[in-house]
Amino acid sequence: MRLGLLQADWVNAEFIAKHGDLPDMFAAYLGADAVRIDVFEAYKNQFPDRSYRCDVFAITGSRFSANGDEDWIATLRDFIRSADQGSAKVIGFCFGHQIIAQALGGRVMRLPSGWNVGVRKLHISKPAPWMEPFRPTLDLIFNHSEQVIELPRSAQLLASDRHCPAQMFSLGRTYPRDPGASRIHHRLSGGPNVGCRRPQPRKAIRRSRSQPPGAV
Repeated sequence: MRLGLLQADWVNAEFIAKHGDLPDMFAAYLGADAVRIDVFEAYKNQFPDRSYRCDVFAITGSRFSANGDEDWIATLRDFIRSADQGSAKVIGFCFGHQIIAQALGGRVMRLPSGWNVGVRKLHISKPAPWMEPFRPTLDLIFNHSEQVIELPRSAQLLASDRHCPAQMFSLGRTYPRDPGASRIHHRLSGGPNVGCRRPQPRKAIRRSRSQPPGAV
């Protein structure tokens, strides 16, 4: 599988030796031998051009807000809309989940109660074939201060919890085969040293040269 990773944040330098950067975490999670990862540093306004092809794009988490007015966030919204109108598949995690919803007509807001941090029970409301092995509930790690409060019109809710009703949704012609966006922190492992799995060999990771913003 070839993954176009739209990196929306970075790991601080003092943690990289132990945990790796975000592309290392995705390689560790997906398996370095199973996927080729092409990295586009979206937070530096680097996006794939029109000729680029992959099996799926993934948008990472970020310290930035999906409602931000940074130039690269505006470009990322345009990229998502272009992908939605075409045939590209996009999955978002955390910030990626939020900005997909926001770009396609949903709403994202800051939590009045502050940060939502800890292990929460996720309830699957609409099972899909790719959820294997299927579990009706999952105990997962959350760490966010914003959340989706209104889904895009065409979205279908897949999972929720009592703290965040719109935890996972899907939209587009590919449903129910493919996920669309998820609030969960896939990259975090359990235990007291919450960070990530140790990085895998970087042979599957290719950082793309800086390119002008493009559309899918």
